Amino acid sequence: MDWCRRCRGAGWYVAFVPEALVVHTGGASSASAPPMKFVLQGFRARQMYFLKHGGRSAYWVCRLTQTLLEVRRLMAWVCLLPFWRGHRAELGRNVQRDWSALKWLLQRGRAELAAWE
Repeated sequence: MDWCRRCRGAGWYVAFVPEALVVHTGGASSASAPPMKFVLQGFRARQMYFLKHGGRSAYWVCRLTQTLLEVRRLMAWVCLLPFWRGHRAELGRNVQRDWSALKWLLQRGRAELAAWE
């Protein structure tokens, strides 16, 4: 998103081509990293984008939206619990991942915002 915005700002034309196919081969950089790291990096990247291009209010709206979406995901997993008897291990991993993400979202905030500005 940021690259597209920068290109447009420089006067370039940005086009969406739905037929285009991008294939990422390898995965060496992500092979040893825990999946939670990528979830949190995605959160931070979106927050930084909105802070950079929308200011503090856009940043806080982004954080609120991310938090509400994580709460919704956790509620969905809890509602599925009675029906996923054969998949409890997978469900447990999903709940643990989303609970960790929610805690991260709730614990971060002003300190990170001050560091980014």
